[in-house]
Amino acid sequence: MYTLKPGYLISVKTELRGGIQYLREDIRKEELPNGAEEHEWKTTKKIEDSEEFKKATLLRAKVASMISSKCKLTPFGLICSEEDLPIVEKAAELGELMIEEFNATAKHTIIRLNFLPALITSDEETAARNIAKQMRALAADMKNAVRQGDVEAIREAAKKAAMMRDLLGEEERTRVSLAVKEARDAARLITKEVIKNKEKIEKVLPKIKLGAISKMRFAFMDTEAPKDDGKPKDKMPTGQRKRMATVEVAE
Repeated sequence: MYTLKPGYLISVKTELRGGIQYLREDIRKEELPNGAEEHEWKTTKKIEDSEEFKKATLLRAKVASMISSKCKLTPFGLICSEEDLPIVEKAAELGELMIEEFNATAKHTIIRLNFLPALITSDEETAARNIAKQMRALAADMKNAVRQGDVEAIREAAKKAAMMRDLLGEEERTRVSLAVKEARDAARLITKEVIKNKEKIEKVLPKIKLGAISKMRFAFMDTEAPKDDGKPKDKMPTGQRKRMATVEVAE
């Protein structure tokens, strides 16, 4: 039975409204013999205040980066640990203040921030099933890429698997780390023997170990949620914790 590491899935969305218009002018419409149509038009972009719009664009990117840089990226999105949540929330609060300050004086543009941390508990059945499915798929991807001698695909699957480690318990993190190392070792060997030395992949495959990748896949075969062992649980609620912060100024 595998375990998840309690943490938070972080949703961050910034919006920039106003200050820019796109004007479309139709130039030509032509009906083609086969029933299709061909259109041609001209689009004009008009920015009300280029300096203000530039500041808004930079601030929007800065706030999003402030929050996301405190998290770790996974195929499921941004995550952070329970211990790091106060740091992420502090970054979000600072971002809100910066946006409020900008919106208070802006004449044409408004920035909005939506920030939502959702708790993933160690006994979250849906999350466990989805993560297990993803890990099995990544193990299969690494194996298939090795057998095909596709170095880029090996590295991409290994990268995604490595990104998932922070969602897992200690034992599972170790298994994934070993599988990732094994995949990357295989990629290096294929690069040396097949790409540089022009050896056939069939002759190189017997030299490559895939045991750790197989063990990683097997570790996530059981998708049942952990059973209640009667021991006291963490003080954190078992449901999902949600918080929405929206910064908005009426026009």
